[in-house]
Amino acid sequence: MLDFSTLLNLAMRERLEQGKAIDISECERTEEGDYVLPPELWDAIEATDADICDAAADTWVWSVGENKDTGQIEASMTPAKHYERAGWKCLWLR
Repeated sequence: MLDFSTLLNLAMRERLEQGKAIDISECERTEEGDYVLPPELWDAIEATDADICDAAADTWVWSVGENKDTGQIEASMTPAKHYERAGWKCLWLR
């Protein structure tokens, strides 16, 4: 687990410390660099309405989508990547 006190992004640090954001930096990555979210992690994010970030990279997630064929859930730092993307269901947008 990361030491959030070293984050330069103060809003991110505050949200993580308050439990209002979830760090996905340790999740598996796709070849494109997106994060693969285990279903139980996505369920926790949805249940808490938390923000999503990669605290190690000090960056926010911009979109989350579910592959309609495989059910795999991926989070991306690319704005609107999963919005109206063929074969994907958009689950979350910043």
